[in-house]
Amino acid sequence: MEKKENKFKGGRPFLKDQADKKTSYLSVRVSKKELEDFTKTAEYYNCKPSEFLRNLVYKELGVFVKTKPNLDVQQTRTEIRRIGINLNQIVVKAHHNNLSEEMILKLNDTLKIIENKLLEL
Repeated sequence: MEKKENKFKGGRPFLKDQADKKTSYLSVRVSKKELEDFTKTAEYYNCKPSEFLRNLVYKELGVFVKTKPNLDVQQTRTEIRRIGINLNQIVVKAHHNNLSEEMILKLNDTLKIIENKLLEL
């Protein structure tokens, strides 16, 4: 019988490169105020304080590090994606059902309102 390699059974996924595993520590002393500031800012960016500080250092060195968007940004993107899907469905139905000119004008007005709201973001 052959053994299957790296079959994912749930839980934390395997690292592609074990060299990327974070096993070393670097201690930095900060004041309580600095720690509070780092923690709050990290929460805003939806990451851990250590990840936030690591990204700050890399940014200062000119290395781009991708971070997770905060919850508000994720929810906004999800809503925009859903609106886009709905609009696409409306367009498909309009082409198949030959909507009246009045209905098309209403849809056009709605699209302009949505566009203006998106520009406000």
